[in-house]
Amino acid sequence: MTIPDIFFATSSLVSAALGLAAAVLLAYRGKSLLTVALGAVAVVFLAERLMGI
Repeated sequence: MTIPDIFFATSSLVSAALGLAAAVLLAYRGKSLLTVALGAVAVVFLAERLMGI
């Protein structure tokens, strides 16, 4: 996914930014693509659940 699309793919800009931050952090630490994708999805899911979306 490209940067502009990341921010419009979720219900909230905040959850999208958190997912992006998680993905960048995991990728920077050298994790596999699958781990980065699953980590970002998990962060977005948890953020939206906590925000009540």
